[in-house]
Amino acid sequence: VQSSRGHLKVQPDQKLVYRAEWDLPTERLKGVRAFIGQLAAVAGKAKKAA
Repeated sequence: VQSSRGHLKVQPDQKLVYRAEWDLPTERLKGVRAFIGQLAAVAGKAKKAA
């Protein structure tokens, strides 16, 4: 998620906006899956710490 700096924005309504440029739909899916995986890992660590 740290590597997403500049691409990730939290809106006032708490929605996450991830912006990046991918040329092909397959690249877009690969990028989104990677980001979701990172987000899930962070959430898992936070849940264990709570």
